[in-house]
Amino acid sequence: MEDAGLFEQLHDDLVIRLSPKDVLEECLVHRIAVCFWRLQRAAMIDAPTSDLAVTSVAPLREEVQTWIEKINNAWQVECIIERDSALLRRRILEGKLQKGHEWFRCVRPFLSTLDITREDRIMRSGAAITAMMIMLAELARRLSGFPKSFGPEDSEKLAWLLGESAERLPYDNEKVVQTNKQKWRTATDDLIGSARAREKEQPFPEALDRLIRQKLDTLKEQREVCEEPYTTDPWKRMRTAALLPDAATLDRLIRYESHADRSLHRALETLAKLRGATIETIVATMAGRTKDGADYEIRGERTQWRPGPASS
Repeated sequence: MEDAGLFEQLHDDLVIRLSPKDVLEECLVHRIAVCFWRLQRAAMIDAPTSDLAVTSVAPLREEVQTWIEKINNAWQVECIIERDSALLRRRILEGKLQKGHEWFRCVRPFLSTLDITREDRIMRSGAAITAMMIMLAELARRLSGFPKSFGPEDSEKLAWLLGESAERLPYDNEKVVQTNKQKWRTATDDLIGSARAREKEQPFPEALDRLIRQKLDTLKEQREVCEEPYTTDPWKRMRTAALLPDAATLDRLIRYESHADRSLHRALETLAKLRGATIETIVATMAGRTKDGADYEIRGERTQWRPGPASS
């Protein structure tokens, strides 16, 4: 709701400035105040409209969440029926499978492509890097506060987020044991294993904490590179586009503002004429041809005011 007191203040200020001499001039001053008020209203409408359009463009929350789900899904376990005769015979000899029975094998098929995805897609997307940072910070928090509930799969994810390869991880889910006891373990796995083995009250390994902070800084720098103005960042493009209202709203706003502006000038001209001022409108037109052969015409208009004897 508009503040009537502000309009009255504007009107009173204009009365002091223009000093109307009679009822007609008082009406013109009131008209001038209304036109000024409408121009201010147009400006106030424009700013919130643009602001609402910008804020309606959701940040990359959905895209970030999608990437978190994609990374987590790489550890998804699928059951397949093993058809390899050599593997089946070996399992029968080991006494783990009866002859004639099927072997439903649990595998993690998506781990093999996770490293390629990281290099080719994740590290080139601001949203994907943000997802990695969120996951890394959350896993670090859980490992610091709840080491005993931090499982092998959590350890694998944390190591991968810190830069280790996912291809080294066991494809067969039956081979998954404690990460810090695997033959393929790295120095990072050892640090994570020591953090898991400690009591909650014991300090978090300084070397692992330093490694996590360094990785977060590296990811932050990479994200800033991905979000440079010259890269294709859909969120920034949408926010920039939202700075302007839609075509229909913009057209109505321009017409409203133009009408108020013309009315203001007519009221000022009428008041000036009543006070004996001379008004001269100078119109200039320049036409020609550009270097590429296109015709152009530029029209300019300027109003000159010369105070008359009746003006004060």
